[in-house]
Formats: sequence, C-alpha cells, structure tokens
Amino acid sequence: MAKRPSWWPSSPYERNIFLSEAFEIILILGLAVELVFVFVLDKSLLEKVETGISDIMIFGGVLGAFHFGRKARVIGETEQAQANERASKADQKAMEAQLELAKFRATRSLTPEQQRQLAARLVPFPGTPCVVFVQLSSDPMSLHASIDAALRLAGWVPTWPSPPAPTANLASKRVGMAFSRGTQVGYDGRDERIAPVAHALSTALAEIGVANELDDKETGFPNAVVLQIGEKE
Repeated sequence: MAKRPSWWPSSPYERNIFLSEAFEIILILGLAVELVFVFVLDKSLLEKVETGISDIMIFGGVLGAFHFGRKARVIGETEQAQANERASKADQKAMEAQLELAKFRATRSLTPEQQRQLAARLVPFPGTPCVVFVQLSSDPMSLHASIDAALRLAGWVPTWPSPPAPTANLASKRVGMAFSRGTQVGYDGRDERIAPVAHALSTALAEIGVANELDDKETGFPNAVVLQIGEKE
C-alpha cells in the first residue's frame, strides 16, 4: 500500500474540505485566465466590457465564497473545540459532585489510627465523665461507636442522662437520644475546671476530621463534658 503524503488530510471531513477548497481555487484561476483573455481577444468594446463585468462579478463571488467559507470553517472548529472543552469541564464537575454526594451519604467512622490520635489527646484528663447523646440513625451510631472506643481508651467515662431524658442502648452502651443534626461538644461555662477538657475534646475531634461546635451554655451536667452526635449537616 502506497504511503499517504503528509499534506493529504487523514479524516474524510478534512479531505472533503481540502478538495472543495482546491476546486474553488481552480475555478478562481480559470475565471482569472478568462478575464485576461477578454481584453486580449479581438472583440468589440461593448462585448469586452460586458464580459469583463460578468467575469469580475463571478470572480468576486467565488473568491468571497472561498474566503468566508474558509473563515466560517475555522470559527466553527474553534467554537466546537470550546464547546467540547465546556462539556468536558461540566462532566468533570458532575463527577466531582457525585463523589461529594457519595462521600456525604457514607457513614462516618474513625480508623484505628484516628482513634489512637483522639485517645492520646484525651489521656491527660482521665476519669472525665462524658454525657453522650446520639441521633438514632446509621451515620451517628457508626461514628459514636468509634468515638466511644477512643474515650474509653483514654480513661474517660462515657455516661448517659438521667430520666426523664430519653435514652437508648447502642451495642450494650446506654446513651441519650439526640434530635438535632451536627456534632457538638458542650460544657457548663461557669465551671472553669471542665472548660479546658471540653476544648481538648473539640480540638481533638476537629484534628481527625470530625467537624463540631463548642458550646459553653449551661448543660445541666456539672463537672461533665456533653457530646452530641447527630446526622451530618
């Protein structure tokens, strides 16, 4: 098989465009030759003027069609490339949004390394009572199981609210029932001894990727840190 010349277009679309432009050039050259012969051949002045004007109009029309057709092709290819780029970016953003949605829907839990990091930050406060409230759905319950293990590893004492506050058993561990979204670390702001402990828990959770709010309003649980775990916001 003969090797294709480097100047010959590879795609059918480009080949047809190339041939169309080639034949337009041939037509323009033919009209130019005819226009020259109009003034060379022995014809009357009226015939020469009439034929010349006619050829010039045809020549201009073909030349204009060739020029603006080629320009339109370039613009069209540029706009198509821009449209393809926009579509590609839109697809990428849609994929990123899907990944974020999947990440949001996934239940949270701590890895063993995150549990060790959390426990290490809380070890300086052994015996701290921590009143735990958990929203009863899969994500908060999964996160609670991980955090509870880290609290116990650090020597903290997870506990639950007294009646009449509603409670539930989660894997043989009693907790208060939470009814709001988000993770919150609370403490009684009037108790100066518990404040640094609550701050340590809030900071440690944030460091391992558990977003939370620190609240120093009166909790009703003196000398204790209050941890509420709800659905992701």
